Amino acid sequence: MSGLKNRGRKTAYGIKEMFFPAENKKGPAVRDWCLLGLVLLPVFLFFCFYHDFSLTMRQSLVFNDCFFRGEAHRFYSVVNDMAENGAFAGWPDTLQAGANYSALNYMTLGFVNLPLYAADRLFSLNLPLLPYQFVVKALYLILLLAMVRIMQDIARRLGYPEEKAKWIGFLFASSSLFIFLSLIIMHLDIFPLFFALLGIRALLAGNVRRELIYFSVAVLYKPYILLGILPILLLQEKRLLYLLRNGILVMAGTLLQAGIYHFDPGYGEVKAFMEDLYGFVDRFFASGYGYSLNLQEGTAGFFIIGFVVVCVAAYAVRTPEAPAPSGEEENAGYGEKDRRNLYFILPMLVFGLFMLFVSWHPNWLLLAVPFFTMALAGARRFRTACLLDTCISLFVILLAGLGWPRAYDQNMAEGGFLSKVFQMKNQGGSISGILKGIGINPDLYMSLFAGVVTAAMLFVLWEYKNRNRKEAPEEWLGGYIWLRTAPVGIFIVFSLAALFVKA
Repeated sequence: MSGLKNRGRKTAYGIKEMFFPAENKKGPAVRDWCLLGLVLLPVFLFFCFYHDFSLTMRQSLVFNDCFFRGEAHRFYSVVNDMAENGAFAGWPDTLQAGANYSALNYMTLGFVNLPLYAADRLFSLNLPLLPYQFVVKALYLILLLAMVRIMQDIARRLGYPEEKAKWIGFLFASSSLFIFLSLIIMHLDIFPLFFALLGIRALLAGNVRRELIYFSVAVLYKPYILLGILPILLLQEKRLLYLLRNGILVMAGTLLQAGIYHFDPGYGEVKAFMEDLYGFVDRFFASGYGYSLNLQEGTAGFFIIGFVVVCVAAYAVRTPEAPAPSGEEENAGYGEKDRRNLYFILPMLVFGLFMLFVSWHPNWLLLAVPFFTMALAGARRFRTACLLDTCISLFVILLAGLGWPRAYDQNMAEGGFLSKVFQMKNQGGSISGILKGIGINPDLYMSLFAGVVTAAMLFVLWEYKNRNRKEAPEEWLGGYIWLRTAPVGIFIVFSLAALFVKA
């Protein structure tokens, strides 16, 4: 009888080890990266939010035209004229098809595709957008590999041992949020994220000049990244004049661009049109409470209130110092010597508030990924952190399908160059259709999403408060690490199946 019991225990242990293997003490194995490559392969071949990509790519080629004609300073007016004359197929002949982003985004995509652009213009090839999409996807994969290296460098500077630093790079690359919000949607937010990470690495290395240059470029690509950068600046510097200097330098690129395009009437025209259409500023006050002062009535936005609280806390906290050398490998990455984790925890709280109280677009949440990854990786209770990360990713994907049907959902599988070459179309299966067919009130999904985001924020704060406890952190289990990739994996399989199976 005892023998049977022992065999039963061995079998149970074997099953657990099969699905939740212990971490490789040398970092991710080659098979881990190969499996991740298999996940990314269909993303590379089939997925793209083609509606937005086609407009942005064509406008980037227009930027090249303007640049080589010596009219780069008139870029916005040129694009606006083309938009109002119906030059961008699939878009209305209004400024909705105008150039809505910083010129640096169009310059980047245009210059990366210079060889194709030159061949197209010189030989009148009239190339379709698919070769350009291939180049941009290759660029995104290169940026992913570069950011993996940067995340590893950041982890080392925060005091993590080498194997943990390698795993943190893998945690970032295998994040469902990163794969869905960047490699699948194929939007422009990967550029500010890349330079923001370069800035944080420079900060931890003590190179303030490089830090501010990188942050300035990140903000020029996408001003929303300021939500994460401002708490970092307040945490780093307490001298008001130096803080003011740093803030001005971080905004220098954006101010320079505004100065250059101030003389282009199309720049102000399209900015005003897009603000009226999408209400970017109003989104920060979408959730709040009524505030009345005699004849003045307004809304006190919950996000703005929370953002101010985090910024005040960042300024009030004693400037984090570099960790002292330690031979206690099992406690590396934790404790008082790693107060510099606040450089990720505080921006994570800001983006958590953003998710809770701002009417967001899915691609905007990409900016939160490294902060959530690093903040959760520093938790002693690693399994809980992975489960929270998995749930957040799952609800972002579900809410994207509910909130943007025919856009940020399974139909993105129609936009990849292989799907376009073989003219593959969705056969009727949809995320929103399934979720609504279940009969659950959509408010429940939003409430659950808000619940797990709030839980993640409180969990990280609780972990930081108890960082000096002597208890050993949980072992990092491979199964929990891969569990975080499950939401996007299921999305990929479902989306591809919908191309072949009629609902």
